[in-house]
Amino acid sequence: MKDKQIIDIHHHIHQTNWNSSKIDGSDYIVRHCGVNHDGRDVLSNMNIAGISHSVIFPIPASGHVNINKANEGVISLAKNNPNLIPFTIIDDKPKYWIGAGARGFKEHDYLQKVYRGKDGKPCFYQGFKKSYEVLEKYGLPLILHGGENRVDRIKKDIMKDTPNLLIILAHLGADFPENNNFKPRLGQVKETLTALKEYSTIFFDISAIEDMEILKMAIDIVGSRLIWGSDAPFIKNPFCFNKYKELDLSEEDWENIFFRNAAKILGA
Repeated sequence: MKDKQIIDIHHHIHQTNWNSSKIDGSDYIVRHCGVNHDGRDVLSNMNIAGISHSVIFPIPASGHVNINKANEGVISLAKNNPNLIPFTIIDDKPKYWIGAGARGFKEHDYLQKVYRGKDGKPCFYQGFKKSYEVLEKYGLPLILHGGENRVDRIKKDIMKDTPNLLIILAHLGADFPENNNFKPRLGQVKETLTALKEYSTIFFDISAIEDMEILKMAIDIVGSRLIWGSDAPFIKNPFCFNKYKELDLSEEDWENIFFRNAAKILGA
């Protein structure tokens, strides 16, 4: 793989000076936000792994990270490093971030503030509806960490109102349940991909998916509409490409998954 062009669509970064003033020293912060993983780390990883470009965005730890400061930091890092592509955490002022240099946005279910109606069922979060309209207008992608009730939310709410919104569904839309040792279940991923494969503007990133059976199943359902991402720094060996040889992909599928799909979406 090192002799081929590779784009990493999913790379988190953090600097400790982005921590919120309300930081509580929780285990989440210690594990995910307590240390720097900044532009230098990303560039070092890229050099070692032979990656041409990396999409970078802050860790969306609501309440633990100052999102404004982190978004600004990501854009600043990318301005000095043309091989870093800045995505900002979505909020209610996407035009501001686009003007500042954002090339896309990341939404995590931490930000969706899922609530329930009187019947106890989860209600669709409406907080970013206007932002979706802006992204659709500008043709910019949204990396979406699905969250609760993701299929219905995407089909009946997001795509209904913004049918041309370009979505990259993170982690194949997988859950990582504690009662399954924080590993995705093939059945749940299959249901998600089957339900969403009809939308040509939805792509599926394979970051954090290490189960080859799930990846083979994903290819059977959505073909090469997959996009590789490292999910660094959370995955132990994010740049081990040899394992993907098990997928027995054609040359064209390799190019689509590891380079062409991302390049097209990013306008590279």
